[in-house]
Amino acid sequence: MIRRTSVALAARTFRSIPSLHRLRSTAVAHDTHDDEADAAGWCGVWPDNARNQFSDAVVAKHAGVSAAAALGRSVLDGGVHRLTYAVRGDAVVGVAALPCATGGHIPRREWRTRAWGVGTATGCVHHASSATEDGMLGVEVAPQRMEDDWTERLLQLEIDVDEQKMALREGPDGAWTDVPLSLPRAGVRPWAMLPADGAADSSVRLVSCDAQPVALHAVDGLEDLVGGLGAAAQRRALRWCTEEGFFDASIIAEMDAADAFVGATLGPSTAVSAAATAATATGHQLQRDRLQLMARLRLTQQAAAPAAMPSSGTVQSSSRAAAMFAH
Repeated sequence: MIRRTSVALAARTFRSIPSLHRLRSTAVAHDTHDDEADAAGWCGVWPDNARNQFSDAVVAKHAGVSAAAALGRSVLDGGVHRLTYAVRGDAVVGVAALPCATGGHIPRREWRTRAWGVGTATGCVHHASSATEDGMLGVEVAPQRMEDDWTERLLQLEIDVDEQKMALREGPDGAWTDVPLSLPRAGVRPWAMLPADGAADSSVRLVSCDAQPVALHAVDGLEDLVGGLGAAAQRRALRWCTEEGFFDASIIAEMDAADAFVGATLGPSTAVSAAATAATATGHQLQRDRLQLMARLRLTQQAAAPAAMPSSGTVQSSSRAAAMFAH
């Protein structure tokens, strides 16, 4: 095998990645009009003359196309998402920032946004100032592709939008490697770039784009408490319960830990005031979430208490808490 020498990196063998049979290919699932498959597909390609090498599932670079790029239709604006790319040849796969949410047609301004990814030819992190270029090279995080190796390889990226982090692994069983970059808080979308100096006949298939659920089931009753909150708040609640040793949410209030739990989940009361000063709507929503979460904790505590004839005051208090939560 001939090693490529276009970048000054230590030559390394790019291990073949086993097939990922349990993940559905959009090329097949799209024919069934599956919602998950639709969410995982590409919805735009650059430049226009590359369109004949583009489908909802695959973007490719063939003769007559110097470079090509694609943006996915999925908008990742919160939580943790796992992207699986099937790459043949030379490509950069990753995510692009979101100047705005779009539908099926991607306006020109979408292509001017920054993008980040990992290159199969370089093994490095790529920092691009627009989604139509492969950008500047960063640190090496993966092996380089062998020049005569045309095996389709699977690269998985885990995108943590709330923590602004990215991790990479090769195939479904590889070890995760943190990618040293900071993603935008506003969200990202899947991105692939086939560079002009890359091998002809390169292609990228977006296999899947899956949101990763928060394991709220690890704590009894936690789903009832924070299931309606965002993924970031859910993860903070789960982390607090795990670290503090609470594996039954019904005893949080009983142990006088309600304020600590709510503060860890939504932020302390001072944070609400600061948010209200900066953005009134955000502050009001945080305050509503705080009140509703406290009401949930009281109701959970009362439901877990031994059955007894409640006083009229208790009944009225419970009714007010339930009404508060309902609204």
